[in-house]
Amino acid sequence: MTGVVRAGFVTRPRGLAGEVDLRLFLAGRAVGLPAGFESEVGGRALRVVRSSVRSVDTVAALFEGIDSLEAAEELRGGDFCARREAFMAVPGLRPMGLFLGMRMEWQDGGGVVEGFDPFSANPLLEVAWEGGSFEVPLLLVTGTGTIDWDGGCMRLRLPAGLASGAD
Repeated sequence: MTGVVRAGFVTRPRGLAGEVDLRLFLAGRAVGLPAGFESEVGGRALRVVRSSVRSVDTVAALFEGIDSLEAAEELRGGDFCARREAFMAVPGLRPMGLFLGMRMEWQDGGGVVEGFDPFSANPLLEVAWEGGSFEVPLLLVTGTGTIDWDGGCMRLRLPAGLASGAD
């Protein structure tokens, strides 16, 4: 599958039927994946049969062809990915990987998102600009900024000093 966005990974099998837990890196809360959602898990093209939200960042999913605990165990640790278009078609499902390459504009400058840290208490976007690079809290973007997914750009007002402390 080409042009995929990494959205998380398989944390563990869940039950005897082959269901797995997916830890997702999202700009918001987890939402269920619709039946038929086409994904790539651990390098394998898989289609969702059913899913359910387990927590703010975890979804349990059953995939076609994964029908046992043993088959699910083989997916443990595998990346969960899908095409950008597939994620955009599901309301509210916005993996942090969708921000990569997006332009970020603020009151006196702009840059490009080159990475993200989903594991901090407040996930961070890594932004590169002419003065170096710095991290922007995802909550600042989603809570106070505007995001143009189709145009690949977000606009926000940065707190004083955030960009000036760039490395």
